[in-house]
Amino acid sequence: RPEFKMLYKNEIDRLKNAHGNYLLFVSSFGVITRSALEFQLSVCPKSEIATVRRSYEAFKDYVVLLKRLAEEYCGKLIIRPHTSESIDEWERIFAGFDNIYVVRDGDVTPWLLGSFGVLTYRSTVAIQAALNGIPVVQYKINDIDEIDGTVYKVSYCAESIEDVMRYLNVKN
Repeated sequence: RPEFKMLYKNEIDRLKNAHGNYLLFVSSFGVITRSALEFQLSVCPKSEIATVRRSYEAFKDYVVLLKRLAEEYCGKLIIRPHTSESIDEWERIFAGFDNIYVVRDGDVTPWLLGSFGVLTYRSTVAIQAALNGIPVVQYKINDIDEIDGTVYKVSYCAESIEDVMRYLNVKN
């Protein structure tokens, strides 16, 4: 509720002072390396194999999206990896991009409230962002089985990088 945003005011102010106007990407792929994919496939139930594979393919699509955004947008992109994902791997992938920062500090709420928009993949953070009036985008998710879930209903579902940029009004 709007009256509770003041609980995070100091932290939001600190984040805005440190990062300015930023786009937040909240990751929830679970697997972001080929070795993690192979391990996950070896231990997950057969009923989850397609979902795990789809998550890894989506991860690769999002890497392309984030790199393109980083190249075409002069503002900051904050990547907040899921707790099951390696921060070091995310940093390795985006080494050399001066406007991408990988962080997992503290509660996600002030990061959401301080951002101008949220890009995510299957994360319930989309609901929290939408309830706070923050634009939320999911990218290339139309083939996901649970597409009618609330996470997708509160998100703008984009099919192209240009569509993501247009919706979030991301320009140089």
